[in-house]
Amino acid sequence: MEEGYAAPRAESRGEPERRAVPKRRRKKKGASVGGILLGIAKVVFTLLVIGALTAAMFFRTFMKYVDTKLEPEMDIDLSAYTLK
Repeated sequence: MEEGYAAPRAESRGEPERRAVPKRRRKKKGASVGGILLGIAKVVFTLLVIGALTAAMFFRTFMKYVDTKLEPEMDIDLSAYTLK
């Protein structure tokens, strides 16, 4: 079918016109135990991911602070220590 052209109507093709039948409404299902547990698991997982990413950002910020401010002041020579 080309663009801009409508499909021929049912009456013009010699077919009887069909009536639109309303669809039945489905009853809402109650929340199942599995659905509730899945929702709780999603919330807990989301909070864990947010916590892990926040901890990683704080760790990175702390390491940057140690590298720029504390390390130059420490002046430790590792060759002075012997490992057993």
